[in-house]
Amino acid sequence: MRKAVKKVLVGAYLGVNRRVGPMIESVLSLSGDRSERPAHTPIFIVGAPRSGTTLTFQLVVHGFQPGYLTNTHCMMFGAPALASLLLPKRNRSIAFESDYGRTLGRYGPSECGEWWYRFFPRDPAFVQRKDISAKALAGFKRSLTALGTAEGRPLVFKNLYAGLRVDPIVAAFPDALFIHVRRDRLDNAVSILEGRTPEQKEELIA
Repeated sequence: MRKAVKKVLVGAYLGVNRRVGPMIESVLSLSGDRSERPAHTPIFIVGAPRSGTTLTFQLVVHGFQPGYLTNTHCMMFGAPALASLLLPKRNRSIAFESDYGRTLGRYGPSECGEWWYRFFPRDPAFVQRKDISAKALAGFKRSLTALGTAEGRPLVFKNLYAGLRVDPIVAAFPDALFIHVRRDRLDNAVSILEGRTPEQKEELIA
């Protein structure tokens, strides 16, 4: 019974975010300067898993105080700009801790996969601009621009799959900047292997 109730609540939460959130976001877009592009160039942190992208994200957020998707924003992934209007813009204290990309606290920097999946497919992960509909790309531009307007400062994003979506990202934002985090390939491979479950390791070795 408890599992059934939890399933219904999660379904309702996701449904509100996916259906109602974008409508709220559209209203926020109309109440702004109606620009199709953010006032500041968006920055995207990309790199292989276990290469240090999360730590880089945390350092950039802590050191430069840009706008970014927090764990709170991700709870409102249907309209993250609304979260920006509710949260303080400055002095968001973060902990330099993470568990395979997942951070702690309401201000913790988030990859927010659900926000990205509003515009990009879950599978395949690698997509080019020709694979994205004009409607999805327009929604991506509108959402990011609304978030930038609400934050009133440059935006920084970190999502591992963003490195596989560079072409459509550039199609939406030709002036976008990318921070490519690299790590020694062997160290990177060992770290990825250590992060796998025993079953995954056995399957890989076999």
